[in-house]
Amino acid sequence: MREFVAKCNDQIQHVSLSRHAYSTICSDSVTFLGKINLSGFINRIVRNSIDDPLPPSVVKTAIATKDRISKNIRLNNSVFSDLYPLNGRWFGYKDFKSPGTYINAVLEQYAHKTFFFREKIFYKDTLDTLLAQSSIPEQERRIFKITLSSGAQYDFKFLRVSADYEGLYHYLIGQSAECNTKRFQTASFRLSRISDIRPRGLSHGSGHISRKVQIEIEDEIEMKGVEYLVGRPCSFSIKLSKNGEKLYNSVFHLRPIYERAERDADGTLTINLVATEKQIYDYFFKFGKDAIILYPERVRQLFSDSYKNACQQYQ
Repeated sequence: MREFVAKCNDQIQHVSLSRHAYSTICSDSVTFLGKINLSGFINRIVRNSIDDPLPPSVVKTAIATKDRISKNIRLNNSVFSDLYPLNGRWFGYKDFKSPGTYINAVLEQYAHKTFFFREKIFYKDTLDTLLAQSSIPEQERRIFKITLSSGAQYDFKFLRVSADYEGLYHYLIGQSAECNTKRFQTASFRLSRISDIRPRGLSHGSGHISRKVQIEIEDEIEMKGVEYLVGRPCSFSIKLSKNGEKLYNSVFHLRPIYERAERDADGTLTINLVATEKQIYDYFFKFGKDAIILYPERVRQLFSDSYKNACQQYQ
């Protein structure tokens, strides 16, 4: 065993993955890290998954030899010390002949989870830090400084973590303000769009959110959904063609719920709803001619200009 460890002194590790696992890991590395960094990404996933049980089907996939993509990665000190030497946790699985096979199994299991649970694994440390806020005295709760992948920075009072309506992504719910302005308002941040989050010193003020404000936030979530807490809702009227109605009844992601619907003489459906401008744009723009904004005029014009600009690219 000492000879085996000696060979790994440089902490280079060979991994062999199914095409599905390799593709998922590369895609998530770009999503979460902004680039493909196999060593950094795999180290993090293994460290955050090391206590999760591995089902027999995953073990079988991990020890398979056909149609694999092989790569060398460098293990960081934390993961290396967990996997080597004799008390390494991978010895709990009799089918594994090396730590590399154990890593293969962890990554295969990760790749077969939905994005929501993969996101939870990658951001385990961040979620643990935020959830720990709930267990400390109110006067000791911190304001967090959030940096988004776009580079924008905000002060943030954390309330809770929530999934979106379809259970696809994690969102941090609370109040945000431009750094050092203290002008806090209800906000949500999608977890995978945060590049850094860290607590501010107590001199920046308390991160506590009063019970009254918490109720107001929950009311806003009920009205807008967790994805669109930033932005003022307004009334919209939208005409759907027969195909647009089919799309509305089948595309649930980000869908705003209408309050009233009227069937027109030509068979089209006019729906009236309250939502933010961003939600209307995100959801209905892809409908094209099958969803016509009747009002407000500024959003109707926004759609018109966007379609014209797109058409010009093909002329």
